[in-house]
Amino acid sequence: MSSLIAVSPWHSLEIPDGHQELLERPREEDFVLRTLLQREVNGQPLVSGDLVIAGRKTLEAYPLAEQYPVHFRKSYYPICFFQDPAGEEERQLAVSRVEGLHVAPPIGSNRTTFRSCFVPGIPFDRVTPFTHQPEVRNIDAADETPLLTLIGLWNILVELHRKLGALHAAGIAHGDAELHNAIVTPAPAGIVLIDFEKALMRDDAGDDKRDWEETRAADLREVSRQAIYCQCGLGRQTGPLAEEARAELEGGHLLGDPAPFLRAMRRRGA
Repeated sequence: MSSLIAVSPWHSLEIPDGHQELLERPREEDFVLRTLLQREVNGQPLVSGDLVIAGRKTLEAYPLAEQYPVHFRKSYYPICFFQDPAGEEERQLAVSRVEGLHVAPPIGSNRTTFRSCFVPGIPFDRVTPFTHQPEVRNIDAADETPLLTLIGLWNILVELHRKLGALHAAGIAHGDAELHNAIVTPAPAGIVLIDFEKALMRDDAGDDKRDWEETRAADLREVSRQAIYCQCGLGRQTGPLAEEARAELEGGHLLGDPAPFLRAMRRRGA
């Protein structure tokens, strides 16, 4: 048996009944339900990311942990020189204020940890069939993907593109908009951006905005590639994502030789 517990303002997670006691009578320290991330160098841990049930110390330190006792905890180890939990908390707080993104405010941070709401789902890089190298092989993958799957993927990509656009309009570039940082959620169905550790604020860029503009453009590159692959199976689509992806393709910025991808889109009668 299991029960649902809120892990963000929009998402819930099933918690086995065997862990209910940890919610009702927390331990002193956090209890790790699952390790989601582990980075090492030469056998030494750098960063770990865990789904935890908050312990008493955490509940006392962070008011939002009372509301979301099951949450994501990122821990930095002494060997890690790039840790910036306070900066990540500040960046995610800014992102959480952007309407329509469904990004929760951070739960909190200290010198070695960052805490945020958990987004249950599957990273987009594990959902998409378009992961082949060389890239032209994704045309065959599009041919082999069922139509309904392609339509679903296209709708998810349109939503992801819209959310990145809203983020940029608010003056924030994600900085690491790889497919594993976009979570496909089953309930409510959609896609949610995560991991704003490298987010870049336009207002912090000073007079020279080139770094911010380059980061903003890089944010859109993966979603544009996926949009081209998807259209190889669906045919040419309309709307901002389709137009932007096609312009990037024809400009030689996405996939090298655009010709086979353009032929594949035309072959579908678009």
